[in-house]
Amino acid sequence: MSITTPNNKVFLGGYVDDFFQLTLMNSVEWNFNSPWDLDQTVFENPVLGASYTFVLLGTLPALLEINLIVAFLVIKFLLSIIYLVIIYNIVKYFLESEKDIKLGYLIFLFSAGIGSFIYLLFLLVAPNYSPVVGFALTAEFDELGGGAHALSHLTRIYWLLPEVTGLISLMLFMMKRRVIAGIFLGLTILFYPTFAIAFAFLILVYAIVEKHKSKLDLMDFVKMLFPVIFISAVFSFPWVISSLQSPQYFNQYRQWFSGYPFLTLIVSFFFTFVLSFYGFTKKTKSLLNKKIFALLLMLFSLLSTLAHLHEFAGGSLILTEWLKATGLFGISSFLNSLAVIDLPLIFLLGLLSYDILRKNLDKKYTFLILWITGITAITVVSAQFVFWWPARMRWFLLLPLSMASVHGIKYLANTKMPFFSKKKIKEIHIVLIIALLSLPSLLAFNFYIQQVAHSSDRVYISEEDFQALMFIKNQPDGRVLSGSDIGNVLPFVTGKTSLLFDDSKTERHFDVELFYSNSTKDEKYKILKKYGISYVFYGDHEKKFGITDLEGLDFLMKIYDNVTAVYRVAA
Repeated sequence: MSITTPNNKVFLGGYVDDFFQLTLMNSVEWNFNSPWDLDQTVFENPVLGASYTFVLLGTLPALLEINLIVAFLVIKFLLSIIYLVIIYNIVKYFLESEKDIKLGYLIFLFSAGIGSFIYLLFLLVAPNYSPVVGFALTAEFDELGGGAHALSHLTRIYWLLPEVTGLISLMLFMMKRRVIAGIFLGLTILFYPTFAIAFAFLILVYAIVEKHKSKLDLMDFVKMLFPVIFISAVFSFPWVISSLQSPQYFNQYRQWFSGYPFLTLIVSFFFTFVLSFYGFTKKTKSLLNKKIFALLLMLFSLLSTLAHLHEFAGGSLILTEWLKATGLFGISSFLNSLAVIDLPLIFLLGLLSYDILRKNLDKKYTFLILWITGITAITVVSAQFVFWWPARMRWFLLLPLSMASVHGIKYLANTKMPFFSKKKIKEIHIVLIIALLSLPSLLAFNFYIQQVAHSSDRVYISEEDFQALMFIKNQPDGRVLSGSDIGNVLPFVTGKTSLLFDDSKTERHFDVELFYSNSTKDEKYKILKKYGISYVFYGDHEKKFGITDLEGLDFLMKIYDNVTAVYRVAA
């Protein structure tokens, strides 16, 4: 695959949402007003992303006039190093022995799932449906939310930073440094509330394990949690205020929420799931050893998976076609209509967690297993029952699975393998085999990254569109009407305000579509006045809405024309 710039295109660089982040980093230049909203600050719109994160990281470089793209890359690199150091220390805390630490850390760094093999199978038997694999059957190829391997944890600053602060808060809580733990959990809330929910849940789980293993009374349990809850809650005030002032943005954000298919988790974390399960069943007997419980768990996992696949199908025509072709669409649709379909699975995971808590296992290992069962439960639950984004919670499975899988590796290494004559396989060889089997998924992930970075319409624009943006940059201040593809990059490139930054189906999106379609003169004029538009951009993306030109409108004056046109709106 070539990564050279196509003819007549300008490569702006980065992922499709880097310009949100760069613009937010430069918020001090906008007096922290949102360049995409009317009389709103960047803090009032959660759809923009992690506003507090990028304002904090970008203000000093912006004031010092350091190139923000350079600052962005340096910050991302440093955070990645810090993240990997923190992961190593957490693995060291839980596994203790030098050999186990190395095994756990290597598994974290190099393990993935079996999505690549399923993708290969689809290519052989149903090539037309191969995109279904990456869209719904595995998370390994998706840099936006996979979390199935270490590489996907390093792609976004607005996830990397809150994961770092969240992990620090969890470690500090386990070390009984609860006031500082509350501060770091509060920072996680400020940076990305979705991740803060996961870490607050994990802190609660650890507190329950601590209470049970140390035989604490209720008052001691409350004292353990109170400093963390009280201090971190203070950091939630800005989000609470924003949600009260601008509820429409939070409602828009909630529309993206969904649960996640259980079997997709198994595919994405296959090797660590299997090894963790194997190690656990070797360590102790539990409800998993009871056939009826295991069969019920598998049954409701399958039903929950089918329901969530239908939920995903709403955003994918090819997934819908595949479900129909396999005869699963009707079943999936019916199960999705049953609001309580996930509850039996959640109940079974809860029973299993309670059973594990009562076992005579050491505190750290008990917490690891409850970390896995708990995060799985809050990931697969239907979004209509909860206030968090369930599918995002899968991000926090890789670390505990990597550590718990070490126990499975050790048991496996002490078992005679049929293909290794009479010798037992070495533990490091098991890790090497997992790394080799994971390699196709890691390569597929990197290929996907390249596709996003070098094929996306938002990181390439035509030469004519780019020159038009350069023209706008030198014009007096004003708001520019354009499609979302240009609106996304326009504030950072030109210093002017825009209207659309993504394709969310909001009122303003429909108004923009109406303006660039064959609407009446009066309709166009009302839209311009409604949003206080000073300039109209008419380029590649805008022409796709259907209008042939904007000539003959007495309230528009063409001030630039070179294939792409720019119009000034009459006062």
